[in-house]
Amino acid sequence: MGSEEARKELALRVKSHYPIIYLETWEEGRATEILAQVAQDLLLPFYVWTVTAGLSRARGAPIYNTGH
Repeated sequence: MGSEEARKELALRVKSHYPIIYLETWEEGRATEILAQVAQDLLLPFYVWTVTAGLSRARGAPIYNTGH
């Protein structure tokens, strides 16, 4: 699936108010970039959670005490 197709599919699912969108990929960086673009296109905030940093706004500082 190309990046443009992936963006359209994800945007459709987000606009359809799916409660959970599960993404399985080996390309975490590419997936994160596509998700960030979709969020930007839809004027939505985009957050990322990692074990090491916890919850943070994409490319922003982590939110205190969200590692668990």
